[in-house]
Amino acid sequence: MRPEIALKIDFSSTRKSDPWYDSTHNYTLGEVNICRNKWIDAYKRIAKEHLYLEDLCETLIDRINRAADLFISRHVNPVKSAGHTQDDSYYEWLEEVEKEENDSLNGDFPLGNDEDADFMMPFFDIDNLALIQCGLHDLVTQRGKYYPETDESVRAGILAELDGDFKEAERCYHSISMSMSILEREHACRRKKIAEGDALYAEAQEGMLTGDWKKVRECLFKAMELDNYDAMTDIGIGYAYGTFGLSQIPEEAVDYLSKAASEGNVRACMELVELHDTGSFGIEGAEALKWCEKAAKAGDKKAIARLEDGFDTRPLPEILEEQVNKGNISAAWMLYEYLKNQEKQEEAEVWFSKALEAGYPEALFAEAKKHLGANRELAAQYLRRAAEKGHVRSIIGLSELELAEGDENFWQVAMKKNEPDFAVTPEQTERHLRQFAWFKLAAEAGDGDSMNTLAVAYHFGYPVERDDKEAFRLAVAAAEEKNYPAMYQAAYFLENGFGCERDLDRAVEYYTASAEQGIMSSMLRLYEIYKDGLEHIPADKEKSTRYLFMSGIGRD
Repeated sequence: MRPEIALKIDFSSTRKSDPWYDSTHNYTLGEVNICRNKWIDAYKRIAKEHLYLEDLCETLIDRINRAADLFISRHVNPVKSAGHTQDDSYYEWLEEVEKEENDSLNGDFPLGNDEDADFMMPFFDIDNLALIQCGLHDLVTQRGKYYPETDESVRAGILAELDGDFKEAERCYHSISMSMSILEREHACRRKKIAEGDALYAEAQEGMLTGDWKKVRECLFKAMELDNYDAMTDIGIGYAYGTFGLSQIPEEAVDYLSKAASEGNVRACMELVELHDTGSFGIEGAEALKWCEKAAKAGDKKAIARLEDGFDTRPLPEILEEQVNKGNISAAWMLYEYLKNQEKQEEAEVWFSKALEAGYPEALFAEAKKHLGANRELAAQYLRRAAEKGHVRSIIGLSELELAEGDENFWQVAMKKNEPDFAVTPEQTERHLRQFAWFKLAAEAGDGDSMNTLAVAYHFGYPVERDDKEAFRLAVAAAEEKNYPAMYQAAYFLENGFGCERDLDRAVEYYTASAEQGIMSSMLRLYEIYKDGLEHIPADKEKSTRYLFMSGIGRD
């Protein structure tokens, strides 16, 4: 890296109105030392506020001193050469020495290479650049001064890059059409995004081989967020057939596959065709034909052969009825839903009865709800039949039937345990234990809300003994399934060291993720943290104000 880049030499005194004018030879020794001292002061402040960064700051101070000395020796007080008495080998040697000196300024830290530094450094002042170099880019707040019209978008792209969010960085740079350097940066971020998505998709494939479904789900969803349409296709397949540990949700399956297919994923196109052929996913013949033609146009041999068979373009009810006659239970329920949405209630009830008779879980659950008020015993029979097939809402329904009239749920009682007038009878505790047992079954079936509810019970110690390790495990497990209330719960445990080692940084991550998804308790906790600061997390007026505003408290 050239020393003038490492120093971020300010040419404003010599370039006048031209921001591209480079006049390093007009720089004085005093000006170089002023610049050097600005960097050193910034590093010293960081080291004082973040003790764990002392070693890195010392390294950066040494580096900036070397950069300043090199700049002075080359541009302020250059050593005169022997001129024409030297042959070409002397200049080759001099060039090699200069390259080695430049390379010595590179480093394994943000902005530690020519490409990043040359692009990013003009958009931030020295204080913020020092924060970035120390990995504290989340503290960057000051505006850049060279490019006021595009500053915010470029800066946002740079900060997204530093966060590893190359998709967001690409989006930020794409909104600007001012220079080739930004266009090149946009393309570079797109390549990194694609590479990261491909790597995550490869990890998901490895997880499939070993049966590590949690890893598979995590990697597929992360890859999909990076526009990996193979991952999106696999998620659609997971929702279609209940694989990879995903629930079978036909609507989600069709949505994911349709988006992937619209982006040109041939495999998604053909999956939609196959789902149409089952007759159970509400895909009309004309739509299936469209996807098949798209895949055939891309050269897919299977699609070309399928087009020769033709598509059934009959009305969907006719196709679904045929599937019911072939023994497809879910088709009866889909036909009921379809006719109900068409406001053909009488016809719909015929198919509801068929789905109920065949023991389809959704039909059993719907029938149970009809009897809850008048005949709890009959309702329980239907719920048990559905629960035996893993239907989570039916399991929760059975848990509610364990309570007597006037009883609160066990987690509501648990949160009152530490109140002075807390009291429950042995009979109430026994009922709560039975309700708790149903929630454990729902949690084992993968229901995040149930996991979070159990975490509350274990933490407060009712109706079971307090067990913060189990509470923390359940909260994190639910959080990893993107259950946002559980993220707050996990953050609370991490902040206070309940059932885990205290980890304030990880707690803030969970608070932030849940706050951004509308969890008010997380918004308010972040407001409190950023209002005054907490340990090594500095106060941040902008963030505290934002989270208070998000919560809705204090608005007119």
